[in-house]
Amino acid sequence: MRCPEVPYTSPPMSIRFDSLPEHVQRPHVRRFIPVVTPAKAKDQDGKELDVTLLVLQDPLRLSPQPFMMPLQGANQQQIQAQVNQWIGLLLSLNGEQHIEEVFERIGVPAEAQPQLVQMLGKLDELGYLWGPTSEALEKSKMDDIRTRGSFPLPEEARRPEIAEQLRAFMTDNLAKADDPEFDSPVIGIVAPHLDYGRGAANYAAAYKCLETGARERPDRVVVLGTNHFGLGDGVVMTEYGFETPLGTARPDAAILERLRDAFGDKLFKDQIDFASEHSIALHIPWVQHLYGDVPVIAALVPDPNIGLISDDGERVGTKEFAAALKSILAQTGGRTVFVSSADLSHVGPQFGDQAPLDEKRRHAVEQFDRELLGEFIGGGEPFLAHVAKTGNANRWCSIGNMYVTAICAPHRTREMVKYEQSVDPNGAAMISSAALALLA
Repeated sequence: MRCPEVPYTSPPMSIRFDSLPEHVQRPHVRRFIPVVTPAKAKDQDGKELDVTLLVLQDPLRLSPQPFMMPLQGANQQQIQAQVNQWIGLLLSLNGEQHIEEVFERIGVPAEAQPQLVQMLGKLDELGYLWGPTSEALEKSKMDDIRTRGSFPLPEEARRPEIAEQLRAFMTDNLAKADDPEFDSPVIGIVAPHLDYGRGAANYAAAYKCLETGARERPDRVVVLGTNHFGLGDGVVMTEYGFETPLGTARPDAAILERLRDAFGDKLFKDQIDFASEHSIALHIPWVQHLYGDVPVIAALVPDPNIGLISDDGERVGTKEFAAALKSILAQTGGRTVFVSSADLSHVGPQFGDQAPLDEKRRHAVEQFDRELLGEFIGGGEPFLAHVAKTGNANRWCSIGNMYVTAICAPHRTREMVKYEQSVDPNGAAMISSAALALLA
């Protein structure tokens, strides 16, 4: 990796590294979502210019604002090369090396070093570095969640018309979905966590199974998701509810208390991970639409084929969680419905693939998906074994929660009702998803 071109101006002329805060001397950048976007700027004469920005968004929404960096380049290829360099540099800032060592490793000239230190200071100010600022932001966020008793809805989603639009969207799509006409009660589904625009048909196909096959309102709904950007590498649960445009979904306190008895606080130590986790948030409104004020149990579940970062007993593994949840639900009784929030293959240049997303590649992905879905339909352990055998070559992101659903839901069989592939308009990425029903 070489030093990226630094677009900042008027930096300090020199820097004493030993005068920097310790966490800036060994900077560790928090997880971020990079977005490249066009923008307008003005030059020294006030003339408006078209510019390109690299924007870092905070997936946990701790930072008061995104971090924005202007890019320099005569064409799209040059800008993309600079984006790759910056992202590579930021990802390499993992707290393991002193900033002087980083500068030496990537060849940052002495005259550019103050500019990069200035950038680190801005990242720290906005909470994008691990340190006192990010810790204070996290504490403030969790204090607000505790006071509310739920994860708050973003301000932009609080407008009254949003609830009406959401209700209409779900009603319309459920009406369009085919009735699967199952003879047995449906006790669970697998559904995507794509955005509603791309995933609407499969959301509706899955929830249509519950609408027509649940037979009665459940005592609780278990929503199992994937931890995309959070801190926890084990199973993460929350004792708080979720605000949506349709109201607040309350937690199932009795089940959570039994899980706490089994595991202590280990399941709940990274609750901040739910602050903006879409694999959970996108399903809560569907649950509310079908069942109203039903208690919800939410968990973020890692792939059990991937070991925990540290085997220190401070995290809960997927298999031990599945065994405990199954036992606790059986002891508690009542009717439980399961929602496995699962996207399937992630392929294309955006995910590091060299092969183009042509018809041949799409067909091969569908074959791969259907074979792995067949293993899932066959059972939890064969499913895991097949994933391990293939090395999860197409990057299914929800192995863990599908496994827990297969183990915990007391069902007789599983059936796939719909399969779809969503391709980026530029051909850079494709994400597949399916709708499946678990039948008693």
